[in-house]
Amino acid sequence: MSDPNDRVTPFMSEAQRLRELAQAEGSGLAPLCLCISNTGECLPVTRDQAIVGRHSHADIRLPLPDVSRRHCRLVCSEGKWHIHDLDSLNGVYVNGIRVKQMELTHRDVISIGAYSLEVDMRSHSPTVLLPFPARKSRTFPEAA
Repeated sequence: MSDPNDRVTPFMSEAQRLRELAQAEGSGLAPLCLCISNTGECLPVTRDQAIVGRHSHADIRLPLPDVSRRHCRLVCSEGKWHIHDLDSLNGVYVNGIRVKQMELTHRDVISIGAYSLEVDMRSHSPTVLLPFPARKSRTFPEAA
């Protein structure tokens, strides 16, 4: 059995993840999910600030030794997400470039230690599909 302290957190079902994202978007927060490249697991960010790191109290926990306890902070300000390196030992890379602070865009790849996280900024609000209205049948005059 694997140690629960070795899990990337927060762990949640797909339905719970979508529900939390929709609630966050409903409150005006810009959508943000971090998708772990090798597992496909997506981690929603549902508050305007989140700490990413190895520490058990990090909002998003990445439990590898090359990740600092408080590695970086994600901040949403004026509808835009930014990443801030918190003086981590191994740094924060966005699209292969080491950064101290940077605005994130959809499909950016954040590297933190051995983790590669793809930024997903698509809206995750539920879509309601309405049925097409019934068409009125037309009658055409008979050809003479």
